[in-house]
Amino acid sequence: MRTAIALACVAALLVLPVVVIAQNINTATEAEMNASKCGLGEKRAADVVAERAKGQFSTWSDFQSRVKGVGAKTVEKLQAKGWTCEAVEAKAE
Repeated sequence: MRTAIALACVAALLVLPVVVIAQNINTATEAEMNASKCGLGEKRAADVVAERAKGQFSTWSDFQSRVKGVGAKTVEKLQAKGWTCEAVEAKAE
């Protein structure tokens, strides 16, 4: 009986759609990039945050041109994992 229940649970998990939580490259922290396993790596995540401090990325092309070592394949991987590159209004203080 336990085996049947376990198999039913596993089957249900396999059938359920995969939920992708969108992350925005303009708002994600270095820690969030590292935790998400987005493929940037620790050094590149730090580079993203440093470059973003100069101004938000307006498009994926802008992101790719400003962050050294990021190419079309990296952008494709990020997009496939649900990452976005959307400008965000600055919060008024």
